[in-house]
Amino acid sequence: MRPKGGEEEGVRGRQTQDKSIVAIAVEVRQRRGFGRVRLARVPDVSASSLIPSVEASVEPGAGVLTDGWSAYSALPVHGYLHTKTVLSASGDPAHVEMPGVHRVASLLTRWLLGTHQGSVSP
Repeated sequence: MRPKGGEEEGVRGRQTQDKSIVAIAVEVRQRRGFGRVRLARVPDVSASSLIPSVEASVEPGAGVLTDGWSAYSALPVHGYLHTKTVLSASGDPAHVEMPGVHRVASLLTRWLLGTHQGSVSP
């Protein structure tokens, strides 16, 4: 899972001002196959917001692949097998390392812009 939303001028990291944060979980069935998808609007990118989102979407004991965001480091304490990929250090773009999440985020963005013409509030 990873928060998504375009870059805001003058904002570093995952801080947002006028944007909603959406946690995305995608079940990986095979090397290129995706299963169930879960989206959850979360108030912020803290562990206290992201961990309950994972718990609501993923069975304990399952493997969870995340980016390197530190809020996910508590996943093993909650019974998950956690593998993190620091996207900036991997050398590969996000759509290569986490194609399901990237695809869902892109489709969500296109849907919001196309269907709702961008006029969606939190």
